[in-house]
Amino acid sequence: MPHVVPLDEVGRLATDLSVLAEPHRLLVLSELRGGARSAGSLARATNMAPSLASHHLAVLLRAELVTRWREGSFVYYSLNRDRMGEVQQTLVRLTKSAGSARGPRARPDESRERGAQAG
Repeated sequence: MPHVVPLDEVGRLATDLSVLAEPHRLLVLSELRGGARSAGSLARATNMAPSLASHHLAVLLRAELVTRWREGSFVYYSLNRDRMGEVQQTLVRLTKSAGSARGPRARPDESRERGAQAG
């Protein structure tokens, strides 16, 4: 029996993917792979105006893909690796074939083409 990903998880994944489907946000996440960074440092590293970087950081924060804290006058951000792992695992579960252990399966259009060629 194929494993079905619950609709609420699919909905959250769709929301997460819409957040991730923005090049500036992907650049920010890429910069955060190496560890926490200040907002100003992220803006400089991604060649964004501070206001644009702040906007994208706020979107990532609302999606819980990053975390933040303040030290004095600086705001630092870090990658929320647990949440990113959840996104990745849900995507894998959604796209993994039930028969993946048996090897690749033919696409439906391929099987029709083979049948047409044989006849």
